[in-house]
Amino acid sequence: MMSEITEEFLIATAVAPRVSKVMVDANVKKVDHIYHGLLTICVITLQNGFTVTGESACASPENYRKETGEKISYENAYDKIWALMGYELKNKLAMIEAAGAPTGAICQQATEVRTAMGQKVVHFVPMTRLEYNVLRGWQLPADENGDDEGFLVQYADGGASNMHGFTGYISWSPKDVFEKSYSTVAEVKATTHVERMQRELADLQIKITKLTAFCGGEVFLTLAPEDQQDMHNQLAAMTLYSDTLERRLSRALQ
Repeated sequence: MMSEITEEFLIATAVAPRVSKVMVDANVKKVDHIYHGLLTICVITLQNGFTVTGESACASPENYRKETGEKISYENAYDKIWALMGYELKNKLAMIEAAGAPTGAICQQATEVRTAMGQKVVHFVPMTRLEYNVLRGWQLPADENGDDEGFLVQYADGGASNMHGFTGYISWSPKDVFEKSYSTVAEVKATTHVERMQRELADLQIKITKLTAFCGGEVFLTLAPEDQQDMHNQLAAMTLYSDTLERRLSRALQ
């Protein structure tokens, strides 16, 4: 007899992208029930406003239990979310595969060109606002901060090149705007908790390196004492977090 397949088992054995229960749960925004005689209808509203429904019908009034109807109708509605999110994931993976690897002048802008997925697939490298203006041969406007962090973005799946040497349309995006709009390919494809920890640790170590360099620079010395202390506290907390992730990864990989 086949033993029950648990979510933990699926997570541990996954070797390719999959939709997880955590992802499905996070997509549920609201749950409502409608009652009509012995019929119970569950309406689940997803984060984007789309709704899925499930039903539970009882034949005999003597067997009707409100909580049972709610549970069964919820499970039937919940199961539909898996199919919707599976389609969404497959669509993203197909778009990433079709986009291919980055080519052209963007590969000369950094040692590593990363790929991200939003409404479109893009290749990107870190670049300040000033660096982007220099790349385009533009004068930085007086009302803009050249030190603003961001990314040089090249669209991989649409848009003719707007600069010689680049194989797609390029633009610049502020860091916060980009990170709200896109997920990296690693984030889309990561399947196990170990992969997620590895990605999180790598990103955290980059941030620690940058903050350490900033705390040792001249600009840091111009900050108010309380700001300097807060940044030292932030660095200490990030380092503690990094050490904790390293220990967890070490145990997970044994």
